[in-house]
Amino acid sequence: MKKVAAALISIVILATAAGLLLLRPFSKDGKSTAEMVARGKSKNEPGRSEPNAGHIAQLAEQKNPSARDQLVAMYVGWAGKPEGNETRRAIVREILRNEDPAVALEMIVTAVSQDPIPLKSDDMLTSVARDLAAVWTDAPVFTKGLDLLRLSDNAKAQALLAESLADRLLSPPSGFENLDSQRYALLSDLMHMYREGPQDPDLKSQLLENIRAVGGPEMAELAMDPMNPRAAFFRKMEAEQQEARRAAPPP
Repeated sequence: MKKVAAALISIVILATAAGLLLLRPFSKDGKSTAEMVARGKSKNEPGRSEPNAGHIAQLAEQKNPSARDQLVAMYVGWAGKPEGNETRRAIVREILRNEDPAVALEMIVTAVSQDPIPLKSDDMLTSVARDLAAVWTDAPVFTKGLDLLRLSDNAKAQALLAESLADRLLSPPSGFENLDSQRYALLSDLMHMYREGPQDPDLKSQLLENIRAVGGPEMAELAMDPMNPRAAFFRKMEAEQQEARRAAPPP
């Protein structure tokens, strides 16, 4: 009996420890998310069925660290599986439906950043960028998106934010029509990133398309050839934008 009792105590201790690990919070450094992804990969073996829409919705409605970790891990875990694209779209849309914009933005950017599919092969990026565009509801939120774009050092996060912000300018919501200053700021940032940012060829290719969409073919031409005589216009625009940032009050 003593041996049986000892065995039961050991099982309880192990089960409690496992439960505590599952309740680790969603963290900015991605450590707990990475662990969730590692655990999730073992569940994504061939023959495993996709999580259903009801389960995804239930997780998103919980809005707690463990559920958020699971949603991010599920998005990453189904990367590269064509049958999982609808699941990944559902995850993004449920996050946007249930979370406030700041948390939704953090979760989606984290998921896309950890997605192992190369940028040029990620057929989900445009879809996610369009869905994410719903976050940019007014000028202050759009400005926060620009700040994230400038601060990010992950090529896929940069591509996602650039595409999403550009999409918002091309299809603004009602009440957000006066977009000259936002277009001016985004175009300046995109041009700067294209010319002086990371030299990832796939990111540069997408940035050029974003520049063309927001600023037209002339600005795309200037991005590719800064020594073009018309580049003086861009240099003047960029200098004015930098001066405006210096003069702006602190957030």
